Amino acid sequence: MVKGILGLAVMVMLVAGVSCGSKQEELEHSALKILKNYGNVNKGANRIYPYEINIMAIDMLKEKDTIHIAECQYYIQWYLSHLNPSDRYGLSGTIYEYDAFPNGDEKSTNVYTSVDESAASFILLIHRFYKVSGFEKTIRQNAKKIQDIAY
Repeated sequence: MVKGILGLAVMVMLVAGVSCGSKQEELEHSALKILKNYGNVNKGANRIYPYEINIMAIDMLKEKDTIHIAECQYYIQWYLSHLNPSDRYGLSGTIYEYDAFPNGDEKSTNVYTSVDESAASFILLIHRFYKVSGFEKTIRQNAKKIQDIAY
């Protein structure tokens, strides 16, 4: 009987939206959605290193496994929308590191640790994304940006 009452109480709490303390805050930032699969996401600022998130996203896109396609697609769109048309060194197609918050807020650090690692890993990510999903639209719509990354 206790098991039934306890189960009913948990169901009521879930339906009413009451947290039992173990539910993680819903993440709004696309890079943090990738990061949460590999560790904890801080409630405050989380440093986003694009190279590392790219590698995590590549790993999430297993052959014939479509469970993470949407997460990775949102991250790809985020990455492409944060490319520098001309960074502080005059290079285009680069991306800075960001401090990102679970609610979706973010702030550029205006620095990057590696241009070539971020570029190469992103090219590998979009290749894997295409192989697993077959989605061409995002890639075709951003062909110029992708070319800037590659060159």
